[in-house]
Amino acid sequence: MNEIEVALEEKYRSIHTRNGAPSWSVDIEPAIPFVGNNYKKMPVKCLVLGSAENLTHLGNSNEITENNYLRNRQIEAKSKFFKNIHMTPISDGSLLTASRFILAMQGHDDVFSTEPRDFIEEIATVNFGKYSIASETNEDYAGKLKYLKESFELVKSDLEILNPDIIIMPKKIYDFAGVRRELFDNDRVIVPIYQTNRLVINSHLRNVEATDSINKYSFANKWLSETITGMNRYLSWLNQQAENT
Repeated sequence: MNEIEVALEEKYRSIHTRNGAPSWSVDIEPAIPFVGNNYKKMPVKCLVLGSAENLTHLGNSNEITENNYLRNRQIEAKSKFFKNIHMTPISDGSLLTASRFILAMQGHDDVFSTEPRDFIEEIATVNFGKYSIASETNEDYAGKLKYLKESFELVKSDLEILNPDIIIMPKKIYDFAGVRRELFDNDRVIVPIYQTNRLVINSHLRNVEATDSINKYSFANKWLSETITGMNRYLSWLNQQAENT
């Protein structure tokens, strides 16, 4: 563990010991952020937020460990290209690819690595929702403020310790006035985006056409060939959003 992760683990454990897990959640200490080993020295610090923890696929398996550090570090690589850190949109490369593209559009293409296993060591990433709903089915609560509120204190700890310049996060969460009021100020660049999954790509972005303009960044084509199908349309949507602002 690097020193930032040690500080986060101490803070998370203190909060969890005091508050415990919500009654609706899996009773387990929440996973701390993955903080790249080069994050501290980066001239531009980026925090990438996923939506919410989901441990339903593990059931009652002993793979659920009390060690929150191990739950957010590499378990076993699913791909030689992207690193597996127990966050599906990071491990399948979709959110990592979108984040790298956003940083390039923000004017930081030369700051960050074009190799995904090096890039992830330059950023920090974690789910906004720290707890997993205790359910046998997959339930994402990104659109349910009453559940998200349970994570506010932990998210505040993320922001305090990581002190990011840029935050990339789910639009569905950022759209809540209560989230913006409680957690985010004007001193940070916030980039709200759709979640990076096939459902979103095939519904919200079904009419978006992939354009060659996304290949203006050298890494894009290679990363797209390794991540989920349809991310070329997702990056084209990101490019359209940037051009329209």
